[in-house]
Amino acid sequence: MRYAGRLTIVVAAVCALPAFSSVGEWHLWDDASGGNDHLYAIWQPDPGQDHRWTTAKEEAEAVGGYLATLNTKQEQDWLAAEFGIQLLTVYDPAEPYYLDWIGYWIGLTDNEAYGGHESWHEPDDPEHSRTWDGWVWLEPTGPEALTAESYTNWAGGYPYNLVEDMDFATMNWYVWPEAADAPGAWAAVSNDGWETRRFYGIVEMAPEPSVLVLLASGAVAVALKRRRRR
Repeated sequence: MRYAGRLTIVVAAVCALPAFSSVGEWHLWDDASGGNDHLYAIWQPDPGQDHRWTTAKEEAEAVGGYLATLNTKQEQDWLAAEFGIQLLTVYDPAEPYYLDWIGYWIGLTDNEAYGGHESWHEPDDPEHSRTWDGWVWLEPTGPEALTAESYTNWAGGYPYNLVEDMDFATMNWYVWPEAADAPGAWAAVSNDGWETRRFYGIVEMAPEPSVLVLLASGAVAVALKRRRRR
């Protein structure tokens, strides 16, 4: 019975992690690697479920997390390395764009309902080149407004409002192989995304300290792999 105490702790730690959802395997960005000791996973819509930003936000919150907040280039680079670009078609040199790839929603918006405000960004107009203006991170203490000093990773020309509702940020804006700002660049799109693209979400979670201790020891490594809801 000498392992009974440890078993109780392990079971408690496992229960502290989400046990159901369309969220996949969790990845730990640990402090030893320069990280924040947060867990990250990909939310993928169930068959027949929409891929809206608002849906991804609700699903992230349902498992105790939130759509990822990217505060530094180090975090951006780590996420891009962990989750990468998912292309669903083969590139055809006769076509200038990848027509089907997966974008990852992140927790950045300029929508008024979430504490942001509309702004207009024109890359060639110095008076309208404030790419942070109006945008807010929702979590973990949000809404927190971007400033001129905030880290951003907008793709060339973004953000801009080609249509009024381009209020939600997606990572992995990858439309041609030679894009200097790929992989992982951000774009502003509507809540519905684009019909020719698929959108998942990056979920971020700050686990309880007891879970981190067990993760560091390898005791609950198996708990980081969750089955998607059938």
